Amino acid sequence: MPNTRVELCFDGTRYRGWQRQTSSETTIQGKLEHFLSRYCHEPIHVIGCSRTDAGVHAEQYVLNFHSKAEVHHASLLQSADEFLPDDIVLTSVAPCAERFHARFHCLYKTYSYRITRKSKANPFIRLYRYACSEDLDMASMHQAATLLEGSHDFRCFTTQKPDKKATTRHIFSISIEEHPDELWLQFSGDGFLWNMVRILAGSLLEIGMEPGKLALLPQYLDTQNRLIAASMLPAQGLTLQNVSFEPYALSPSKTSSRV
Repeated sequence: MPNTRVELCFDGTRYRGWQRQTSSETTIQGKLEHFLSRYCHEPIHVIGCSRTDAGVHAEQYVLNFHSKAEVHHASLLQSADEFLPDDIVLTSVAPCAERFHARFHCLYKTYSYRITRKSKANPFIRLYRYACSEDLDMASMHQAATLLEGSHDFRCFTTQKPDKKATTRHIFSISIEEHPDELWLQFSGDGFLWNMVRILAGSLLEIGMEPGKLALLPQYLDTQNRLIAASMLPAQGLTLQNVSFEPYALSPSKTSSRV
């Protein structure tokens, strides 16, 4: 069955996250499946590259879906502009290999957490920043970021139930960028646990405010006790920046090239 790859961006402020929920119609996946099912005149299930939390944004998000109907890509983009909410925008549509899976073929994801260095965020960006005016020890934060890179069991840095799935992940890099009146924390890895980035950001910020806690970071990783790690920062500062895929998985197969 032909497979279609879609790139989009969204403002997650008013949504209860990516994943479809029976108790709520305000999810990104729910809105997209409703739209695509109407467009294709058949039930459509979309596969997303990440299960973003409620209130989290995305500058580049990728999904795929299979459809019996012929998908006219330019027409789909035009229809999306007309019928999708203004806070969900499709940026590209293309055929892809029939076996392409937006979640399983993702090589890495990059998230950013943005902090305004004021006691209160500018009202025009308050839905996309966390406000923190405390003095920060940047050297300690950079050291902490280096310690968190690599493969670790991040059970301490997730709200995921301990009896569910493996909690080891590999973080390729954590960068801390200082901008005028802002701090950008950027996390690139092969995958992230539920609320993991927001807790990691909270840990870095806590160490910036209390540098003595840097020495406790190895203990957090070793004990795997969620109760001793830092608090989770609010969702509005978090954005999925980009995702990368295995090149061979993107190429249209003979079956999907006729879409």
